[in-house]
Amino acid sequence: MDLRIEIAEQLKASAIPHIVFEPSAYAENLLGPWTAPFVVKENRVAYPVPEDMRIGWLASADVGKLVVAAIERPELAGSYFKISGIEAPNGAELATAFSEALDRPISYHALPPREFGAILDGMFGPGAGDEPAALYQSMWDNPQRLPMHVAMKPVLAQLPVQMLTIREWIAAHAAAFTPAAS
Repeated sequence: MDLRIEIAEQLKASAIPHIVFEPSAYAENLLGPWTAPFVVKENRVAYPVPEDMRIGWLASADVGKLVVAAIERPELAGSYFKISGIEAPNGAELATAFSEALDRPISYHALPPREFGAILDGMFGPGAGDEPAALYQSMWDNPQRLPMHVAMKPVLAQLPVQMLTIREWIAAHAAAFTPAAS
């Protein structure tokens, strides 16, 4: 995160025309081993945030659309856009979107951050999950945590693109969340 801030500051200080996008959370994070296997094996969408936290899940394809729209509008040079998905479901609403897209009942599981960290440790080696787990734990511990979504209407007024709903994104990636046929 600090490196991104430093790069944005260097761009601002330069004469290079630029537009910066600050995304919330990528929908593709839901394909990770901390979420997809839970959906496949347990019919639970797991993520290491409290159930009441709203997240504007942002499809990477939508980021690409926004970048293309920005490139086509050089008058926006110097702009800084915070971006997220067009919806900001909480855990229960995310589970409903999964249920509708996959046509089976899915519940939400607020994955404890230490378990999330353990999954990362298993993938990348001991200690790899410490910092990400601490970041997610801070979201649990801080009731005034920063929002993980933004109102996209003002952004889309300047960059008119058609963005996916979370349900559409889930449906497009249904194979990753569906048990293999025996």
